[in-house]
Amino acid sequence: MLVVYTLVFLLIHATPGNPWDTGGKPFPPQVLQNLAAKYHTEDPLWRQYVDYLWGVVTRLDFGPSFKRGVSANEVIAQFLPVSLQLGLVAFVFAFVAGVLLGAVSAIRHNTWLDRVAMFTAVFGVSTPSYVFITVLVLVFAIQLHWVPTGGWGGILDVRIIIPAIALAVAPTAFIARYTRASVLDVLHMDYVRTARAKGLRERLVLRRHSLPNALIPVVTVAGIALADLITGSFFVEAIYQVPGIGRYFVTTVQDKDYPVLMAVTLMYAAIIWFTNFIVDVLYAVLDPRVRLT
Repeated sequence: MLVVYTLVFLLIHATPGNPWDTGGKPFPPQVLQNLAAKYHTEDPLWRQYVDYLWGVVTRLDFGPSFKRGVSANEVIAQFLPVSLQLGLVAFVFAFVAGVLLGAVSAIRHNTWLDRVAMFTAVFGVSTPSYVFITVLVLVFAIQLHWVPTGGWGGILDVRIIIPAIALAVAPTAFIARYTRASVLDVLHMDYVRTARAKGLRERLVLRRHSLPNALIPVVTVAGIALADLITGSFFVEAIYQVPGIGRYFVTTVQDKDYPVLMAVTLMYAAIIWFTNFIVDVLYAVLDPRVRLT
């Protein structure tokens, strides 16, 4: 986290200009001087580095927004829950659909089901999310009028369907491909052949002996997908007008709102770290052999 903070801090301050020269009408020099004094942007670089870091570490204070009259903490508290809800719904859909698609493809290896599933996976991986959401809006919102063309009303509102599906398509494809490869590998193991030789039903062999061991590499991919869904929904939120932190992050970069930009970046790094930590813990849940004694 300290390395991330240092790199982002240096990149922000290496950017030319200041947060108040982005509009069409520049501020008078006296106003710019007063703003710089208020927000301490003219302090030595090392002092700005230490002061901001001290506030984050001791008080979890990410500083005030330069443009919106609120603190960076308030910005995160307002917009992050929306992105979390959207990302979690998309992740649940992607994980369930990806595991089912990959398992069916592995069980029906080299059949038409396998070919259709893998073609779908390749199509999902190669098509960007902003293309999917544009097509979904055109078809289901504009042509069929099944859902609104944008907005947000929570996870129980129909407006979550289009952005959740658009976000989930790519991770579904990745999870399906990894599940297929992992299940195919496990199905040729000796203990699976032994279970079949004992007369166990194929469904029981798959559910009890194959899938738990095949899910270990899949969980790794799923953890990366979860972090990406929460932190990488910039285009989907912007196109569908979802008031999430991803859409806000884009405007923050354009406005050069340094404290908010720093807060959002550190929050993204923390989410990625936390999801990787959860994945490591799940290894021991899925496979007792990796537990520490």
